Amino acid sequence: MKSGAPTIIYCAWDAEATTVHCAGRGS
Repeated sequence: MKSGAPTIIYCAWDAEATTVHCAGRGS
């Protein structure tokens, strides 16, 4: 497979840790 698929990056705010978690999902 070719690694040319669009990557979805999303961030979630962690109120307890007062930090932002970012992760990327792609094929």
